[in-house]
Order: sequence, then structure tokens, then C-alpha cells
Amino acid sequence: MFYLVGYWKNYIITMSPPCGEMKFWDMLDLSLYKTIYRASWDSFIEGDILYQKEGNSIVRSELKDLIEYDI
Repeated sequence: MFYLVGYWKNYIITMSPPCGEMKFWDMLDLSLYKTIYRASWDSFIEGDILYQKEGNSIVRSELKDLIEYDI
């Protein structure tokens, strides 16, 4: 099960905590741009920042760093 986290620049961002995947989709043609093997419930985007709940902590990530980082 995937849920919509939000939109950022030209990407739609979804997450599937059961699969442990975050996906970046190209907004123009809905093609998969990138998969990152990290996901959690209660994630959201504010500006250029992705916030994720990990255990009893909240992790803050710059979206530009996630999209540029090669896994």
C-alpha cells in the first residue's frame, strides 16, 4: 500500500512503509524517477523539507539531497 506524501518541484512523492519504499514520480508523464528504500507513516513535505517519523524521533531531510543521492 502506497500513500501520497506530497508534491515537490516536478515530482509526486509516495511511500509504502510495509515495502520500505519512497518513490519519486515525474509529474509530466507519471513515470517512476527514483526509488529510495526508506519509508515511514506520518511523513509530510513542507517547502523543500521531508519530515518522517522514525520510532520516537522526527527525521528532517532536504528533498534535493534525496533526489540527487545515488543508492
